[in-house]
Amino acid sequence: ETGVWVGGWGGTYTEQAAAPHPNPLPAPSAEAQGEGKHFLDLGSGAGFPGMVLAIMAAETGQTRHTLIESDSRKAAFLSEVARQTSVAVDILCARIESPATSAKVGEVDCVTARALAPLPKLAGLVAPYFVTRTLGLFSKGQDVKAELEETSLTWDFAADLMPSVTDPSGCVVLLTALKVKTEG
Repeated sequence: ETGVWVGGWGGTYTEQAAAPHPNPLPAPSAEAQGEGKHFLDLGSGAGFPGMVLAIMAAETGQTRHTLIESDSRKAAFLSEVARQTSVAVDILCARIESPATSAKVGEVDCVTARALAPLPKLAGLVAPYFVTRTLGLFSKGQDVKAELEETSLTWDFAADLMPSVTDPSGCVVLLTALKVKTEG
């Protein structure tokens, strides 16, 4: 069994990962999961969606996954899940906004975050990891349109919304071409 017992959660990590969660992020397409792709999950917490994506991709071994979590207890939990599931994943116990963290991570193809921050703040947190090809997948609630509008005051980007499969008022923001807005 590849499940990891998670004590008070009442089941294995694999079982919990398969259970419905508020606004789960979609699995990236086969093209997005191509060889050599680098996935980054910010504020990984209990591993949704970062560890789940790493476990799903483990069979191919073609992608690289990095999870950033500043809480050392949560990072230790993620390390234990990775150890017990034999999943190759980089877990950094670090601050997302630290220049040293973004320098260590480098360029990424896909960045995910769930329940980390409102989109205007999240844009600033993910910007150091974005390059032209980067896709952001961010789970958002019913205020997403207001968050997008506020974000557009200081950032240029392209965004598509995908309805949540578990929450009729939620969606996933697919963000590309993120860059700070220039004057003029």
